[in-house]
Amino acid sequence: MSAPYTPQQNSLAWRVVAYFRRLPDEELTHHDIALKWHSDSKNVPKQLAEAVASNLLKRDGLVFSAGADIERFDLTPQALAISDQPAPKKPRLAPLVDIEAIEFEDIPETAAQAMARVHQRWVAKIATMPAGKSFSMPMAHRHALRTAVTELRKKGWKLSVLNEGEDHVRVVCFEVGDRP
Repeated sequence: MSAPYTPQQNSLAWRVVAYFRRLPDEELTHHDIALKWHSDSKNVPKQLAEAVASNLLKRDGLVFSAGADIERFDLTPQALAISDQPAPKKPRLAPLVDIEAIEFEDIPETAAQAMARVHQRWVAKIATMPAGKSFSMPMAHRHALRTAVTELRKKGWKLSVLNEGEDHVRVVCFEVGDRP
């Protein structure tokens, strides 16, 4: 048989159990616990779930109190001293930066710029296709192909993008228009 659950030392569950061991008639909401021990109130019920399951704590909705087995939690002098202390906050300082060492870079290409570049490559490739020829591509490229074909149609090309089964499309050139 395994030993009964004991919260990990200095964890939120350990601090809350130690608090209720010392003050068994008290009750705290999950918001009270979050404020007292600098925790996120949304996570309090989850962090205390094992202590509730092992009857060290009792939960009624979002209110916590001492459980039936609270007496088995050994309230050492260390636990007594720490139970009211808030958990140490993690420092939220920005990392130090050597400002003088910053090097300037080219502006990164945006998604829109990348798509425009890809679009121009599709248009340039299709514009080299002779009349009476075609090629097949995976369905994932359908939108890009249709957009390129639309641009070339405005220049007099007679092109079609045809579905070819469930996973491919075929670009067909019937008549060549003005070359870009």
